[in-house]
Amino acid sequence: MKYRTVETALQQQQQQQQQQQWEQQQQWEQEQERWEQQQQQQQQRSSSSSRSSRMAAGAAAAGRRGRAAAAAAAAAAAAAAAAAAAAAAVGGAAEKIRRQKETEEERETIGGTRRQKGDKRRQKETAARLQQQQRETPAQQQQQQRQQQGREGQQQQRQEDEEGEKQQQQQQQQQRVEELEHEETEQQQQQQTEWQQEGSSSSSSSSSISSSNNNSISAASSSPPAAATASAS
Repeated sequence: MKYRTVETALQQQQQQQQQQQWEQQQQWEQEQERWEQQQQQQQQRSSSSSRSSRMAAGAAAAGRRGRAAAAAAAAAAAAAAAAAAAAAAVGGAAEKIRRQKETEEERETIGGTRRQKGDKRRQKETAARLQQQQRETPAQQQQQQRQQQGREGQQQQRQEDEEGEKQQQQQQQQQRVEELEHEETEQQQQQQTEWQQEGSSSSSSSSSISSSNNNSISAASSSPPAAATASAS
């Protein structure tokens, strides 16, 4: 659409230039004719002019007409040159537009081909990713299951180790309690034995003391006192 607009604008510009040149040429010719008519009228009014004057005037008019014809020819040539230049400009613009069209069409074709190739490449990449995911998914699931089982096994082992440590601590505490109870029992038995030994030794010493006292009393009662014996003598 924009190319047709450019062509139309160029054609209109060429037509305007040709119209202006033609109007200028017509105006110049009309001015030249009016001037010649004025000269002829002046020559006709002048009755006292001689034949030589009329011949000179005719020659001058012929020269003017020749110059006018030459000017008209030059103007026509200039108009033709301008028209040719305008036509060349229009042709060049048309050729440029045609090349631009071809270039854009080629670009569109190349771009379309590239887009098609890009679409096909993306489709292939997508299909390859899907296939890779389909192949990797079971393996990943198995790997995840193995990892999960390994984590569960480690957790179970930790729980068993903790339970074993707790049982061992409980056994050690129970053993310590039993040892303390045994020590306390031994201490109580030892103290009981000491008490018994102390009680038996106390009773035996009391018996010996009482027997010795009894013997002394018996001896005192059977033998007279020494003082009494001395006084009697």
